[in-house]
Amino acid sequence: MPSVQPPAKILVTGANGYVGLWVVRLLLQRGFAVRGAVRTAEKGAALVKLLQYKEGERARAFEYVAVGDIDKDSAFDEAVKGVDAVIHTASPVVMSPEKPSDVIDPAVKGTQGILESILQYGQTVKRVVVTSSVVAVWSDVTAPRTFDENDWNDASVDELKAQGDNASGLLVYCASKVLAERDRLAAWDFFKTHKGDLPADLTTICPSMVIGPVADDPASPSLLTFSMKTWWDGVFGEEQTADSYVANGMSFVDVRDVAEAHVRAIETEEAGGERLLATSDAYVMQDWLDAARELVSTPSGIAKGNPGAGKAVAHLRLYNNEKAMRILKLQFKRLPETCKDTLEDFEQRGWLKA
Repeated sequence: MPSVQPPAKILVTGANGYVGLWVVRLLLQRGFAVRGAVRTAEKGAALVKLLQYKEGERARAFEYVAVGDIDKDSAFDEAVKGVDAVIHTASPVVMSPEKPSDVIDPAVKGTQGILESILQYGQTVKRVVVTSSVVAVWSDVTAPRTFDENDWNDASVDELKAQGDNASGLLVYCASKVLAERDRLAAWDFFKTHKGDLPADLTTICPSMVIGPVADDPASPSLLTFSMKTWWDGVFGEEQTADSYVANGMSFVDVRDVAEAHVRAIETEEAGGERLLATSDAYVMQDWLDAARELVSTPSGIAKGNPGAGKAVAHLRLYNNEKAMRILKLQFKRLPETCKDTLEDFEQRGWLKA
């Protein structure tokens, strides 16, 4: 399927989310027209106002559509009409759901629903990009392993079936991403089933922990989305035990690179039919503390932990991002750059202690 270029119109679901808003802004900067899907007209009007402030004249190329609950039938029927590509970022990140269906239904049915809408009403759509996650890739390991696009976390789906309502929030989230990308009538299976009927092809992007500057204007750090609230609490929260800062190693990716990956996925013909990992450095929280304390002249508000201890951590889960770099011609920002830019963003908001 050919690439999609400006001034084509792109539908972005979850347009007011952490990743979605960066995607919207980047598309506008590239010269695309953007239709943002949000749940309510109130959220849409607020997004228009924000983009007018952030993007000036470029915001004229933005419109929104209120779709309600994305797990409802036909939610995206009107939204997909007349667009040239779809970037589907909308999916809940909830680590303490009341029940698994609170996460599974929007993730899976939302993906199924937008694909059904494209099949019925999206005959102008040439490319669909779906945001997945490395949690759909990884598995439990006891020795270091490097994962790539061929790996699937199918064990999380089996474990969720076994545990039911007793499943942890993380397990539910992992399973939701696997199911949305691979389950019957979801992303890859849907395109396989309807090969020849769909006007578009599919790319999925699997980011690791998304960290970086914020694209909107939250009034305080308490209103940050999950990944950035976790980062803020780790760096600027109350001092924890030294061991806690070297636990739970994972990989991160800069939010601006995630947005870039999504946009390049519609601009690049070779991205069609590909599953791509968007990842950068492996880390423990101590690595962020060390980087932040080097960057801030008076680091009184930054936790200390055990400086340098992160360098000795043997990370069990690593990721091969070579395919994404090669196809999308993208170099991922490293931890010190993301830390610097994030701190500067927060300083401009007046959030850092003097």
